[in-house]
Amino acid sequence: MRALVVNRVHPRFTDEAAGQLRRRADALDGTDMGGLLTNLADFASMADTEQSHLDGLAARVAPAPVVRVPFLSSDVHDLDGLAQIGSWLFIPTPEAT
Repeated sequence: MRALVVNRVHPRFTDEAAGQLRRRADALDGTDMGGLLTNLADFASMADTEQSHLDGLAARVAPAPVVRVPFLSSDVHDLDGLAQIGSWLFIPTPEAT
C-alpha cells in the first residue's frame, strides 16, 4: 500500500476565514485583543495555504491515503516521540480489529 505522510501540519484553530479575522484585528489595532486576533489570522492564513498545497498533493497520489501528522508540541528525538508520531500513522482499521 502506498501513502503520503505529511509531517508538522499546522493546526486550524478556528473556522472563521483569515480575511474576516484580519478585519476584526484591524478594528482592534493597538489592543491586546487586536494582537491576539492578528496572530490567529496569521495561523488561519498559514493553515489555508498549507491545505491548498496538500489538496494538490493528495490529488496527485490518489487513491493513496494521505496521513497528516500535526505540528507536535516538541521535536521528536526519542522513542516516546516516535511513538507519538506512530499513533498518527498506524490507526487500526475496522477490518484489522
